[in-house]
Amino acid sequence: MISFTNLTKKFGDKVIFDNLDIHINPGKTVILGPSGSGKTTLLRIIAGLDDDYEGVIESESANLSYVFQEDRLLPWKTLRQNIEFILPNPEQFMARINQVAKSLHIDDLLDKRTYVISGGQKRRCAIARGFIYPSDTILMDEPFSSLDLYLKLHIIDDLKELLEHDSRNLILITHDINEALLLADEIIIFKHTPVSEFRRIKVDLKERRIDNDEFNRLSKEIYHYLLERS
Repeated sequence: MISFTNLTKKFGDKVIFDNLDIHINPGKTVILGPSGSGKTTLLRIIAGLDDDYEGVIESESANLSYVFQEDRLLPWKTLRQNIEFILPNPEQFMARINQVAKSLHIDDLLDKRTYVISGGQKRRCAIARGFIYPSDTILMDEPFSSLDLYLKLHIIDDLKELLEHDSRNLILITHDINEALLLADEIIIFKHTPVSEFRRIKVDLKERRIDNDEFNRLSKEIYHYLLERS
């Protein structure tokens, strides 16, 4: 679990978090909200990339891996080399690299340089790197925002299958309600800044399909909550 007490964060005169108390449970958590609502800021604080805040953070996660919005791949290296680059002892991860690459359908691209592959394939490589790195929590920052709908749905489907066999915690941020419902055990909703309160929704769907009635009911509930004036 990751817990914040009295979290206050400002950018100049703009207050992002105002004495926020929040805990993130183990499992698959999606933080949902509009652009500018503090989602990426919270993720960066969790990752230790931003320490300019007030308040207390307590975390049971010893090791984190981070999938950024950008692919952050070295174009002159192959996909395999880009993955090995961030590993402490790459030779110990050969089987894991092949396994995750196969799950994400890039196993036949591992020896290609990244400048010759498509945007969707680069995104799969960035996601694979986050899952291969030895960590107990995976942070994902808008990992599908650069993809068209067709690619997004296919990569989410592959990611869902990968998560079924992975015991690690996931914290993913998005502004897309469908993405949240497809992947989350629990959704935390930031509505606007400054964030001093939030809404928490448990997701217990028998079928993770956008044409499912319960899926659509939850989607409408979240949609109407975000549109409510407060």
